[in-house]
Amino acid sequence: MGFTLDWPQIITNYLDRHYIDQFDDINKLSGEVKFPKSRKDPRTIVMQQERLRFAVEIFNSHGGGGFPRTVLDIGCYPGIFSRLLKSIYGDKIDLRGAGLLLPSHFKKIMAERYGMHFYDVNLDPFIHFQELETVKEIPFKIACSEREFDFVFGTEIIEHLLTPDIFISEIFRILRPGGKAFITTNNLTIPKNILALLKGGGEFPMTETDLTAERSLWRPHVHIYSLPEITRLFRAKGFKVQMSGFYDDGYDKWWVREWKKDLLVRGVLYPLRRLVPFTRPNIYLLVQKPA
Repeated sequence: MGFTLDWPQIITNYLDRHYIDQFDDINKLSGEVKFPKSRKDPRTIVMQQERLRFAVEIFNSHGGGGFPRTVLDIGCYPGIFSRLLKSIYGDKIDLRGAGLLLPSHFKKIMAERYGMHFYDVNLDPFIHFQELETVKEIPFKIACSEREFDFVFGTEIIEHLLTPDIFISEIFRILRPGGKAFITTNNLTIPKNILALLKGGGEFPMTETDLTAERSLWRPHVHIYSLPEITRLFRAKGFKVQMSGFYDDGYDKWWVREWKKDLLVRGVLYPLRRLVPFTRPNIYLLVQKPA
């Protein structure tokens, strides 16, 4: 049971009000993080628009019997998705966030403006940062009781994890029986990746050595999944898969609009994604913890 929403207008209004200025807003209060100009690129905005629309539409339509009250956004920084959820649902949801080393200024802003609570958690502890004591002190479990949440978002997270089992197990632990989680990630079977594999290339999966050599808190894409592979991972942890499939990120729409005379885009790439779903750039799962 959800709301009847005008999705295009809601997402457009949100992006107009928040997306462009929120990075400047956070940077202004603290110089800890500087976001690249590419985040303001029109292509990026179109891609964000489609991703956000799809995630909230799933939440609104498939929250379960009764509207989800307690909601967790894992990997919530820098707050794009959390702000959208609160702008739509307000106090109808108890929205909280979780992440690794969330900046204090970010947590302060979100707590003051949206009443959010945050959990610092390291859901990929086997990537060791020996020189970073702050990481070692972060717990491997979300500091909440079992069966606390009705709905969990884990969008664009699992591809950054060396060991996804802990991430999946934690979602299962904190969901109430019958609770649901929405997962999105990049798709291994897009043409670019297939061609790279055929040429003997590709960098997935990466190893712990690859990651620690960077000496950075940033965790790049570690593993890109196919839909059958990620489905098996969640089923192995006890989840029922309610929905799964492929979706576009809006980039192809930008291509068609900006490259109207490009026959490759209009004549091949765009139709290919329509006719062959597994060539779309993202995959999604809606999973449920058995009641």
